[in-house]
Amino acid sequence: MRDQNADITILTRPVMAPVIGASADLAIHSVESEADLRRWQETSATGWAHTGSEARKASDAFAAAAHALDNESMAVAFDQADRRPVGCATMTMCDGVAMFGGMSTVPAERRRGVQAALLRYRMNQARAMGCDLAMTTAFRGSRPVTELWVTDVGATRGGEGAWCG
Repeated sequence: MRDQNADITILTRPVMAPVIGASADLAIHSVESEADLRRWQETSATGWAHTGSEARKASDAFAAAAHALDNESMAVAFDQADRRPVGCATMTMCDGVAMFGGMSTVPAERRRGVQAALLRYRMNQARAMGCDLAMTTAFRGSRPVTELWVTDVGATRGGEGAWCG
């Protein structure tokens, strides 16, 4: 489905569909503690270039709310060699659907498979939790997101659905 005002596309795919191979030099960890949350917030803000106080405040508030509601669904990717955070993402589940969001990669780490590794991790979580379908949204022209979703077997663009609230 395309929002004509924001030019956003909803991408869906079965959680059983194959996932693009992920880099073996990354480790993915769930956000479980306040220290993990702060690391997720810093990684997200760096990836989105939320350096101004208002943008950072909004970014941190999103992460704190997601952590309070769905802490097991937030993840941080680390470089295995030096343990520095390189990307992050979230997942919320409702009625067998896993909604992926909060995707951010540190600029210097882009194009090395960070989001592919986070996608694989969250797909495995969704499968384990009994979800059948995964979805995300992307702005038109967001090539990294659509490459991960649309080039894989089983991915589709568009569709109508109910909102879980």
